[in-house]
Amino acid sequence: MTDELIVRLDKWLRAHRPDYYRRLLPGLTDFEYKKFEKRLGLQLPAAFRALYQWRNGQSDNCYKGFQDNRQFASAESILHSKQAIDEVSQAGEFTMANWWHSTWVPFLDNGGGDAVCLDLTGVFTGCPGQLINFWHDWEDRSVEYPSLLVWLDVFVGSLEAGLWADVDGDLHPIDEEAWARYRRRHNPGYPLRYEAGG
Repeated sequence: MTDELIVRLDKWLRAHRPDYYRRLLPGLTDFEYKKFEKRLGLQLPAAFRALYQWRNGQSDNCYKGFQDNRQFASAESILHSKQAIDEVSQAGEFTMANWWHSTWVPFLDNGGGDAVCLDLTGVFTGCPGQLINFWHDWEDRSVEYPSLLVWLDVFVGSLEAGLWADVDGDLHPIDEEAWARYRRRHNPGYPLRYEAGG
C-alpha cells in the first residue's frame, strides 16, 4: 500500500507543484538508508523507509513547505535536528515531562524549531509509530495520526480530492473546514490532545 501511495504522491506533485518537485532530493539507496538508520540508532517502520527511498526530503536551499509550512527534511537534516534537541534535553534544559523524547524523529519541520515527529515509543498512548507534534516553545504535544502510513494515505487522498493549493510557496488547504471534515472522516479519533508535563 505504501508504494502505491508514493506513486500517487509523486504523480500529484509532478502535475501540480513542478517547481517544488524539482527541488526534491533523490531517494536513499539501500546502503545510504542503512547508514542513516545506524547513525540515528533507531529502527524505523517500513513506510518511513519507502518514503525516504522515494525522495530524501527537499534540498537545503528550498524553503517551500511540503505540507502547510513544514518542509520535508532530508536524512542529514533529521540527524542534525535530532542531535541538537537530544543534546539540549540531555543537558537538562527541558524541565517538563514529555517535552522531548530521544525516540522522536523530526521529519516535517518549519525551520523554526517545530516539527511533526515519528514517535517510536508511543508517548501518551502506548502506540509506537504515531505522529506527534513537537513545539520548541509550546506545551502542545498532540498526536496527529496513529502511523506514518495513515498520514500518507490521508494526505495523498486529500491532495487528489483537490483540497490543497500552493500559496506563496507553501501548501495550504483551500478550505480549512473542508480539510478538517476530510481528515476526521479518514483519520477518525485524531488528533489526540496532549501537553508536555502530562
